[in-house]
Amino acid sequence: MAGISRRNLIAGAGAGLALAGCRGKEDAHGLTAEKLDKILWEMKGAGDLWGHSAATDQPCPLALNGKFEPRFLCVQYLKFDGISLIARRGYVDGAGQDENALLGKVPGAIADLRNNVDTNFVATSGGKILRDLDFIGFGSQQIFAIYLDNDPNLVKIEDDQAKSEFVVRFAPYSGIDPHSTVNPPKKNNAFCKLRVTSAAGLIGGLILLNFWNTDAKGEPIDRSGIDTTKKETWHRYSMNIHLQMAVPQPDPAIKKWVPLVLDPDTGNMGGVP
Repeated sequence: MAGISRRNLIAGAGAGLALAGCRGKEDAHGLTAEKLDKILWEMKGAGDLWGHSAATDQPCPLALNGKFEPRFLCVQYLKFDGISLIARRGYVDGAGQDENALLGKVPGAIADLRNNVDTNFVATSGGKILRDLDFIGFGSQQIFAIYLDNDPNLVKIEDDQAKSEFVVRFAPYSGIDPHSTVNPPKKNNAFCKLRVTSAAGLIGGLILLNFWNTDAKGEPIDRSGIDTTKKETWHRYSMNIHLQMAVPQPDPAIKKWVPLVLDPDTGNMGGVP
């Protein structure tokens, strides 16, 4: 949480009632409902932007003539099962297919990951289905789909589209090795077009992102100096995925949610796909 003191948080929380139904108007603390939204999301861990917002349509600057031509579809499957998190990931070959054709393969890929079927995924050095959420690598332009396979009454993605830009944020530190000063995470200039939606026939929430494989100048990421075995050479980002989990209450009619943040490292790590 950046730039917000405990005193300001208390003041912001107290201003909430005064702001109800008054979007755009300031209260006695100089807060609008939009500013309060930002404060509340910072309380949940969604800090200031590190790079551009993932909700933008394309990288800025951009030196690729505006072309997004995804080579693969990467699908990350997540399911909270008691105190455990099931994480499975697979890559679908998109050769000769456009963005819409690849998006059409998302429901089938989710079903395969749910059922632990690897037939339709390409082989990687870790197998056809990768069972982790630590390092998510992209060696080319790709569509990235994150599917949460839980009842949204128990675990959910923010479903207010006006607030969806807070669902995925990038941070200047890594959740994997937060104390490392070697090759700190880059500012985001590659993940774009964030949208929160649903998958046909499935109850869970779906996050979609376009990975442009671009550096801070908008150029394709240079792979020549990247060694898949050396983290210090990766062009990596620290991604924070913000979810909400229901807390059991004595009265089942009352819903109370607590923030839940997943923080994989991601980006171009030199591998294929």
